[in-house]
Amino acid sequence: MGFVFFEIIYLWRRGKCLIHIGIGKMRKISLNEKLVVYFVMIGVLGVLIVSAFAYYNSRQALLNRTFDQLTSVRVNKKKQVEAFFQDRLHDVSLMAATDEISKLSKKMKYSSSSSLPLEIDTPGIKEFLYAYLGSSKYFRRMILLNDSGAGIVLSLPDVDHFTFFSNFNQNQFLSGGLTANAFEKDVKIHDIISNPETMQPTLLISSPVIGSRGQYVVVLEVFLSEISRIMLENNAEDGLGESGESYIVGADTLMRSQSRFQHQSVLKTKVNTRGFREAMEGKSGIAIIDDYRGISVLSSYGPLNIPGLDWVMLAEIDAAEAMSPVNVLRSRLLIIGLFNLILIFGFAFFLSRRITSPILRLNKAAANIGTGSLDVNLPIKSNDEIGELTETFNKMALQLKEQQDDLAEERKMRLRSMIDGQEKERQRLSRDLHDGLGQSLIAIKLQLENFCDGLDKGQNEKMEKIKQYFEQTIEDIRRMSNDLAPSVLDEFGLSTAIRHLCRNFSDQSGMVINFESSGHNPNVSKKTRIYLFRICQEALSNAIKHAQARQIDVSLSLEEHKISLQIKDDGMGFNLENAKQCHGNGINNIYERTQLLHGFAQIITDPGKGTRVRIECKLKN
Repeated sequence: MGFVFFEIIYLWRRGKCLIHIGIGKMRKISLNEKLVVYFVMIGVLGVLIVSAFAYYNSRQALLNRTFDQLTSVRVNKKKQVEAFFQDRLHDVSLMAATDEISKLSKKMKYSSSSSLPLEIDTPGIKEFLYAYLGSSKYFRRMILLNDSGAGIVLSLPDVDHFTFFSNFNQNQFLSGGLTANAFEKDVKIHDIISNPETMQPTLLISSPVIGSRGQYVVVLEVFLSEISRIMLENNAEDGLGESGESYIVGADTLMRSQSRFQHQSVLKTKVNTRGFREAMEGKSGIAIIDDYRGISVLSSYGPLNIPGLDWVMLAEIDAAEAMSPVNVLRSRLLIIGLFNLILIFGFAFFLSRRITSPILRLNKAAANIGTGSLDVNLPIKSNDEIGELTETFNKMALQLKEQQDDLAEERKMRLRSMIDGQEKERQRLSRDLHDGLGQSLIAIKLQLENFCDGLDKGQNEKMEKIKQYFEQTIEDIRRMSNDLAPSVLDEFGLSTAIRHLCRNFSDQSGMVINFESSGHNPNVSKKTRIYLFRICQEALSNAIKHAQARQIDVSLSLEEHKISLQIKDDGMGFNLENAKQCHGNGINNIYERTQLLHGFAQIITDPGKGTRVRIECKLKN
């Protein structure tokens, strides 16, 4: 999850860097992609915060619970150990106060240290001592010492006789295990030492004999197995798991109880950890430290309150085992986080598409409006600001369309007025030429013919040439008048007028112009006839002037509801886009007249491939 988060941060920063590099080097980042990134980043941040909070709290709760459990184990074992030693102190005090010990000490008093009796046959002493020591099961032997250094030893389970020694200082075990103040009035516990006879650690408890005035002391050697039984945990269900242990350490940093992980660790394994040092200072606490093995552990430590012993107790468990549930939780949080990220990504993608789709539709519609396509009516799919924006956009598009239609209608009206004005002016010029100038020239011609009757032969030839010039001029005026306002169009219809037009262009240019006509519709309006005639006239004129064609084919189809006109040549063709930008080639006139007829105009041409002009107009009933 963290990797995904940093990857998104990297991409986000990379996107920002791309923006600063420059437009030419930047890939366009769509609004949808930005929203997805932002939503995912917010989701990742939320998942990270929740996961970190859950992980930290779970980790802290687990640490607190583990430390509480360790402290509970340590306090419980501390009470057991302290109670054990308290009971043993009570045992040795009771034994020192018994009549049997008093009788035994009196026998030693009246005996010479050099000639101590090998056996004491006082009835009941050995049996009592055996019963007393054997019933507790905590003592290995009992020793009675006097201040002169002599002593009597009773070992278990061998109770057939006492063992005597005459010099206390010659016994390494006793001289090393007992402190100098053993004969004082208080009961004392002497720290664990290694028994030179058995090479095993042992512990001694001593008490002065009651009434001996410090001359005799009873010493009991305690089994350490009971301490090991209290401290050593081999069962994972006892609160310390697979790696937990509790142990006791003395002031010399050596263990006083058996380690769970090291064999025969008493007085052999050295412990000098932070927990040990703070416990030796009298502090109780918890901490994550490195134990005597160099392994990170959770430790609960504190001093032991045992008279005469400067011991501390530690309860510890490996941090790896204690934190394993947190590690499992972390793995689960990662999996859940990744799953949530997938859900967040899907939700972000869906939501961003839902947000950006109306905007993209608006953008596309705005682009269409920019190209002149105003037939836009976007669906309103939400009752929010985007819905209001869509509604406003539709109203704007409708207003623009109405304005465009009004402008187009006004333009058509002006264009129609201009073209109709041109036609009226042509008709006026045609009438003036035909009725005015034409008639005047005919009158002059008649006068010349009358004048020629009285001339001689030479003068008559000159007048004949003048008459021919007049006839040619009259014919040109008639042709010009007919071109300006073809009377055949009104008298014989569109098909005959175009056929006549093709014949005239062919006679004037010498080019082969073929005309075909099909169908018949007498209900074609005068305006439609004039506009189609002018379109054909413009197309033929352009083909003759510019196409360098050998042949032109003209076809006219008159149907009940449609008129089709086509002019095709085999000329040199041209670039239509360049031709539209030029003036005086008549192409714009063709398109404008067709538009006024609510028709369709198509010009198909390429350089070297000829030109075809196709016009279609629908007729109203």
